[in-house]
Amino acid sequence: MILHRLFSLFSYIILLQQAKDCLAADKHGRVFTKGKGETLSISTGDTVVSSLIVSTMTQKIPVHPPYRWYYAIRNDQLLFFTYTKGRLFPKLKPKIIQPKTGKYAKINFINHGKKKDHIGLVGSLIGILMTTKELPFNLLFCNSKHYVEYLSRGYSKGRWYKLLYNSTSKNCPVYAELDNSSNLLYGVFDSRSFVLKDKVGNKIPLEVYDWPWDVMPYSPEMNRDRQGTWHFKTKARDDLNSKSMGHH
Repeated sequence: MILHRLFSLFSYIILLQQAKDCLAADKHGRVFTKGKGETLSISTGDTVVSSLIVSTMTQKIPVHPPYRWYYAIRNDQLLFFTYTKGRLFPKLKPKIIQPKTGKYAKINFINHGKKKDHIGLVGSLIGILMTTKELPFNLLFCNSKHYVEYLSRGYSKGRWYKLLYNSTSKNCPVYAELDNSSNLLYGVFDSRSFVLKDKVGNKIPLEVYDWPWDVMPYSPEMNRDRQGTWHFKTKARDDLNSKSMGHH
């Protein structure tokens, strides 16, 4: 009986949080859209969350039913913060998924769009680098929501009154400064590296030697639109590879 009441209270808090998020989104001009992975429209930089009722196939796929957050690397790829298995204290192991195909096509998602003052392609680049390491995890203080906020805005503070986005813990590696500056954008792209930092000074170096061209096939472009969003060049890969850019 006690467990049932706790579960009911937990579900109620989640529903209240979702309702509050929907009301808060109006003042930023965002429109939340619902849909299955195979039909949901997403674009680079969008923040996506799995629905409370993910799918009738929930137990057959690695998706946490309530409130699992994703970051859109591209319009057909999401960064998925999955858990490591077989450990007393699990960590997050980010990976790239394609929501429009395979087992994720039937999952129910809600696209929350781009956060206010989002940092554009910098978030995508750091997200790609995150797939190379296991990252700290805490259900309340360092979960997928904290990481998605970091990739979206360059910081992730959390709030004490939000059950699933509580105040960010000191050992959550989301304290290294991120912004939409050209120096940071090209620095990360050229070096294929970045160093995550927590509040107490611990560092997690991220680096890839072979750039995942299927995820980020074009170099960043200097021009920005009116919202300050970085875009991809529509430049041939052969031309891009002819330039000297970081590791080869």
